Amino acid sequence: MDVFKNPFFENQTYFTQDETSVLSSIHFNKALVVSTKGSGERGFLNHFKKMGSRCDFFLEIQQFPLLSPLVDFAKKCIDQNKTYDQVIAVGGGSVLDSAKVLALLLKSDRVVLDQVNTNAILDGLKNQSAAVNLISIPTTPGTGSEVTPYATLWDLENKKKLSVQHSLIVPQVSILSTAYFKTLPFENILYSMLDSLTQCFESLWNKNYTPKIYDYAAKGIIELILTLNQISILAHDDERKKCLLEGRAGSIIRSGFLSGLAISQTKTALCHSMSYPLTAHYKVPHGLACGVFLPAVLDFNSSTDLDPLLLRASGFESVAKLKSHLIDLYKKLDLLNRLRQYGVTEEKIMNISSEMLTPGRSDNNFRFVDVGLTRDIIHQTFANLETGI
Repeated sequence: MDVFKNPFFENQTYFTQDETSVLSSIHFNKALVVSTKGSGERGFLNHFKKMGSRCDFFLEIQQFPLLSPLVDFAKKCIDQNKTYDQVIAVGGGSVLDSAKVLALLLKSDRVVLDQVNTNAILDGLKNQSAAVNLISIPTTPGTGSEVTPYATLWDLENKKKLSVQHSLIVPQVSILSTAYFKTLPFENILYSMLDSLTQCFESLWNKNYTPKIYDYAAKGIIELILTLNQISILAHDDERKKCLLEGRAGSIIRSGFLSGLAISQTKTALCHSMSYPLTAHYKVPHGLACGVFLPAVLDFNSSTDLDPLLLRASGFESVAKLKSHLIDLYKKLDLLNRLRQYGVTEEKIMNISSEMLTPGRSDNNFRFVDVGLTRDIIHQTFANLETGI
């Protein structure tokens, strides 16, 4: 077992094949375990179920989590005088993000929870001075949420992404285990890797870039491209790809962790900004939605100032070769058809292009971007995947 102490926040991350030894060393009186019903059915929560009354469970997290069920649960806890000294998140990015928000909500004033307006609740959380201690146990790699101060929820009615940022929602302890890897479908792992790769690049072409995150981003990029290279040669055999990925589980998990460390200091940028309407309107998985734009945004950001940093981090001789390599990988991984499975076409994305400049994300991009330039990126993305130009 390896232990990593976060240089940016009060956080320790354990890399292990068996999380029970770490959990046994953590003492609490009453914990809230946040997860999904599916995780319970797969036995991921058995350790906590054995603790009896020391653990309560909130298993209502959906793929695109909403704020209102979390607020309702927090109100119920306040009304019943229920308190927790630990929130434990067991699941993918949606579970981790929901648990982060719950850790704040459970320490909120009732006046904040009773707000009718969603933005008023989120504004109240920004100014909060307390949160329940948080442990994260990711069952999917890639998001880096276990080491970031960010959480994402969704307003599906208004087709919008909701963001929460607070230093108190960085988990105090994160446990990264390869034990969950075998339960994941190939697509889940692939999209997680695309998310990680995008986060690594976006931390570099970012107005908030700082040299202290360079090593994390560069190591993540090298490892992820190496793994994508290996699986891309297996054509359309997802099962064989899955077997190969299981052998690379430790590397993939670490790369996602490194990408989280990088964006914890910079936030994400244009690819993520463009992805949110795709997810809100068409339910495109997050990693696919942001990763698909990566080669075109790379080309868009290429400049004499930025290129040396990108080439040093990726090990390529030129941005043209890096872009060409990514496009070749994407075509071998059939990303265009994977995107089309969600009913997405170039025309449909163009129709929501005005929603793709998300404040706090698109404006982090190294180069200024407006709606017209975003439309150029959308067109180039489809041209890349259809013709390899």
